[in-house]
Amino acid sequence: MKEIQLKMIKDKTIKKIRSLMECIEFASNGEHVQRYVSALKFMQNTEQITIEENEIEVLSELIGRCLYQLLENQTEDNSEAFEKYLIALGVLEGWKTKEDKEKEALQRNASRLLTTRP
Repeated sequence: MKEIQLKMIKDKTIKKIRSLMECIEFASNGEHVQRYVSALKFMQNTEQITIEENEIEVLSELIGRCLYQLLENQTEDNSEAFEKYLIALGVLEGWKTKEDKEKEALQRNASRLLTTRP
């Protein structure tokens, strides 16, 4: 039962993201898209749901179209929206931030220290 509910939540979230990006006022929806994408990835990372590769591709393509349109019509408002959509794309695609890479390096060093001690 819980799996069915989680799948329904995933499907509704993907539909919501798509509708936010496909509407005329898509530029003002960047923050909402970012939040929904982050929620989806959190659910995937905690193994509550599985996001299919084709679902990621469709969302990535839509975000890419929004980014392109925002570049075509550059305004100060659009620069903030561009940043939000770019962050959403990074989250969706699993890009690593500088902080993520530093954290991973620290974890590797710590585990080496723990395993090399007598």
